[in-house]
Amino acid sequence: HAMMAFVGAGLEGPAQTLIEAQRDAMHGNDDNAAFTRDVGHPLTMAIKAFGAGSYDEAVRLIRPIRSIAHRFGGSHAQRDVIDLT
Repeated sequence: HAMMAFVGAGLEGPAQTLIEAQRDAMHGNDDNAAFTRDVGHPLTMAIKAFGAGSYDEAVRLIRPIRSIAHRFGGSHAQRDVIDLT
């Protein structure tokens, strides 16, 4: 959700801070690290690419996670972001 807001508002600094925080989180061995690696970070990067008009890159990043995103919960509306982007 944060990346959608940052991209929509043109806030590159906070977007980059989020990306860096995710990169740090991915080094862990817990569930959050796994979720970030498998779904969170690719989706964040896809939303950033979409906002920049790089639709092919957004699709490339989203396609592999569409079939696994449901494992991590969230509402249908949240998962619709993946399908509708």
